Amino acid sequence: MKELIFVAEESPDGGYTARCVGEAIFTEAERFEDLKKQYVMLYGVILTISIPKRSYFEW
Repeated sequence: MKELIFVAEESPDGGYTARCVGEAIFTEAERFEDLKKQYVMLYGVILTISIPKRSYFEW
C-alpha cells in the first residue's frame, strides 16, 4: 500500500462521511470534529495491518 486518500463529505442525511479512495474503508460521524478523530483512530488500525507511505484527508 503506497498511499491512502480519504475524502470527507457532508452526508445528505446529516452528519459527515469519510471514505478511502480505492479501498473498502468508510466511517461516519455527526460532527466534523468527531469525523477527524475517527480518521486518526482508523489510521492507527491501518498501520497495524500494513504501513502506507502517505495518507491524505481532504475536506
